[in-house]
Amino acid sequence: MTLSKEPGIRILGEFEVPIEDTVAVTGTGVEVFGPRQESPLVPA
Repeated sequence: MTLSKEPGIRILGEFEVPIEDTVAVTGTGVEVFGPRQESPLVPA
């Protein structure tokens, strides 16, 4: 199963800072695709 979680900071009419992590759930755990962004202030 593949999932995407997309939390972010949004102020309507002002700006948006999305953060997206795409992961695959496997039989042994989770595999993260691509670099993991730890903070909206520090790009991955």
